[in-house]
Amino acid sequence: MVSTTKGEQFIQRAADNLVLYTNCNKITAFYRLLNAVRGKVVKISPLMRRKVIMMNVTLKSFFNRHKRESFLKIKRSAQSIRQELAQRMIEATRKKQINCVKLWLKNTKKKNQVFDHQAKIREVQRHILNKILSTKTGKILDAFKKWKGIPEKKNMKKYMKATQFERGLSDFFTSTMKRSYVAIKTEL
Repeated sequence: MVSTTKGEQFIQRAADNLVLYTNCNKITAFYRLLNAVRGKVVKISPLMRRKVIMMNVTLKSFFNRHKRESFLKIKRSAQSIRQELAQRMIEATRKKQINCVKLWLKNTKKKNQVFDHQAKIREVQRHILNKILSTKTGKILDAFKKWKGIPEKKNMKKYMKATQFERGLSDFFTSTMKRSYVAIKTEL
């Protein structure tokens, strides 16, 4: 907002007069003057508001239609150029893809040769390892690996209760049940 010196002087003079002739300070006088300059807010009926909104919408759609039509004209003229550029780009990418595939095939052939050689080496190593593990020493090594893989006891109280229960069952079996089995076996 651009202000002029005459306008500023006018507002300053009016504020000074309000302070001089009324019983208020300069800030209150300035706000009273500002409200007088702005004017009161006009209330608009809802019907009138709808009419204004509809008029605004129709005007926008009218102007947007003209913009759209001109844009479509430009688009149609530029479309042939775009299609030509797109075809050139597609041809260039196809050539690059073909070159990449050829290079990839060469590299995979080399890698496959190396992989086949390594696979043969691994097969010989696996065969030797199986021969070694089939001997007594290999079986001992295998048992030792399995023994190392057994998990540690986590809760010793539960382990002690379980062993005590197992001992009780074995004592019960040896003291009472075994006698009845022996008697049955002798009768048969």
